[in-house]
Amino acid sequence: MPNHLTETLAARVLLVEDDQDCRRYVAQVLEQAGCEVSKASCGEDGIRRGSRGGYDVILADINMPQIDGFELTNALKTVWGARGLAPIPIVALTGHAMAGFGARCLSAGMAECVTKPVSPSVLRDVVRRWSGERGAGIEVPADLADLIPDFLERRRLDVSRIRIALTAGDFETIRSRGHDMKGSGTSYGFDFISRVGGRLEDAATRRDAVEARASTDALDDHLRNLVWITPPG
Repeated sequence: MPNHLTETLAARVLLVEDDQDCRRYVAQVLEQAGCEVSKASCGEDGIRRGSRGGYDVILADINMPQIDGFELTNALKTVWGARGLAPIPIVALTGHAMAGFGARCLSAGMAECVTKPVSPSVLRDVVRRWSGERGAGIEVPADLADLIPDFLERRRLDVSRIRIALTAGDFETIRSRGHDMKGSGTSYGFDFISRVGGRLEDAATRRDAVEARASTDALDDHLRNLVWITPPG
């Protein structure tokens, strides 16, 4: 089933990416979605721009020379704390698909880890989720509207079941629920649900309770703030 979701964003984004082609691609996708994108080609420039604040979300490549994404995150959080500035969510962009890498990013204080290559729909979803664009709304055509409420309610029940399973150390239930979400989310147009389902399945397979809990919290937040609408007429 094709992805029927469309979004209009008005977020202020700082993009820190040393690869020119990737930087141009991400910037164009987000600018076409309505975002204001400030571009930094290295970690040092990213720290300089990010230290001033004024952004809704920061997208940062992990594997950059001199100052990588982890060092950038630590430096910015230190500056924000010293200046009394509100922290800005930092989303990691990485080519690493190694098990446990997402947990490392979360432990470093990043909001989320997204693996490259990143589709336009994933980029828009990430920015909407972390920029505070809660009311922007995801447009769902009439042919899906009657299916969405039950689908989302089942995902809310999944959050409760997974939390119980985490307490009991029941990784098989977590793996099963993650596997099902991974297969169904994108079919309904919700790319993030598929991605977090994959993370849950992977974490449960490795019996990684830290990453499973972080992924569950991210799903819970996504569902609580999700706004979907049908087009007029």
